[in-house]
Amino acid sequence: MVQVFVDREMELEALEREYSKDRASLVLIYGRRRVGKTELVRKFLEGKKGVYYLADRKGYESNLRDFQREVERSLKIKDFSRIMFDGWVSLFARIVDDFPEDRIVIVIDEFPYMVEEGVLSEFQKAWDQHLSKSKIFMILVGSSISMMQRITMDYGSPLYGRRTAQLKIEKMKFWDAWKFFPKYELLDFLKIYSAVDGIPHYLLQMTDEKSPEENIKDSIFRRESILYEEAEILLRMELREFKRYFSILRAIAEGKRKFSEIAGSTGLDSGSLSKYLSNLKDCGIITTDIPLLGKRKNRRYRFSDNYFHFWFKFVYPNRSMLEMGKVENVWNYIKEDFQNYLGRVFEDVIRDIFKHIYPDFTVGVWWDRKGDEIDLLAINERKKIAVCGEIKLNKKMNEKTLEALRKKAGKIRKIQDYNIKLMLCGSRIDVQEGENIMIWRCKDIENIIKEKFW
Repeated sequence: MVQVFVDREMELEALEREYSKDRASLVLIYGRRRVGKTELVRKFLEGKKGVYYLADRKGYESNLRDFQREVERSLKIKDFSRIMFDGWVSLFARIVDDFPEDRIVIVIDEFPYMVEEGVLSEFQKAWDQHLSKSKIFMILVGSSISMMQRITMDYGSPLYGRRTAQLKIEKMKFWDAWKFFPKYELLDFLKIYSAVDGIPHYLLQMTDEKSPEENIKDSIFRRESILYEEAEILLRMELREFKRYFSILRAIAEGKRKFSEIAGSTGLDSGSLSKYLSNLKDCGIITTDIPLLGKRKNRRYRFSDNYFHFWFKFVYPNRSMLEMGKVENVWNYIKEDFQNYLGRVFEDVIRDIFKHIYPDFTVGVWWDRKGDEIDLLAINERKKIAVCGEIKLNKKMNEKTLEALRKKAGKIRKIQDYNIKLMLCGSRIDVQEGENIMIWRCKDIENIIKEKFW
């Protein structure tokens, strides 16, 4: 199995740049749970004098005393745990006194648990009076994205304006997550990625010694697997009013993507629904699609997290059968729908690859009210170039497909004076590449990934 720590070079370099500065540092690191934040800070701590502490909800005094013990153990300060500090300000003051010139790294993981105890004002005072005048390198880590953003960005937050750097840890890209499964070909890994996205912890529940289908059944569909209830657990941890968020995600998974459709399905008024959708976007669970070169009022909502999408589409609706252990029955029942779902994930992957290969293009999708849709629309305004792409994983594409795509491109008024290139991408293409015609077959995509990203 590939090591857990994959593709965090940019984040490590950012931390190292901040570490090299001859002053105090306050760094905030946040991102969804299981995305690899802890592995990142542990890797960064290697070879450095520092303390790693994992906070929890056990209470103010307990966190304070446990942190003392970790400081004593990690920094080898004799009897430090016996000192009766009256709070975090005096504790940090003592560390600064003991290490006035040392670059000490202090990591507090799951910091939002301590925020719930009301320590922000104490941390502000400790920073202003002591830590900011030292060479301490403090990292506050959190999985509650909404709370960490409030700590970072809200003007009224006690720590506002005091951070020296912040990192939002994103999911791994398709091409980097694929490195966990070196024996898989592109379409095999696509099945895994469509189920668990680029979440390192989830990827590590699987192995390329099994087929993708067996991995999904064993790691998600079986009641004893950690991913069987993970989506529900994370929603309860991250969001209040769980039932309302749950009903919204169910509606989107069922194909209700317009605001009015979601409102009709959930019974929520427009004001409440807007707030809930915004919170789900902040958590990285859903996103908004707006047709490129189109109007904002035509926006549609969709999952941006494949694991949540897969869970709400295939696990939750079949919980009764899965609870009885009928994994094979469920798999046979969803097989056809899974192939259609896979095609939509494939579209996202192709758009992402195109965006990274051609960074001077704005990449998105296009559709109109009549039902015409272009899977990939890429615009380079400076060079007056537009790429219109049809992406079909399971459907055969031929000259008729190309001609239909050309007609749809002709309906976009804003690109009529552009050099328009047509693109077909998929596994079954009966068209040859030519002038202003781009062909990406699966083997081409594999070669692009290996050449450009590995």
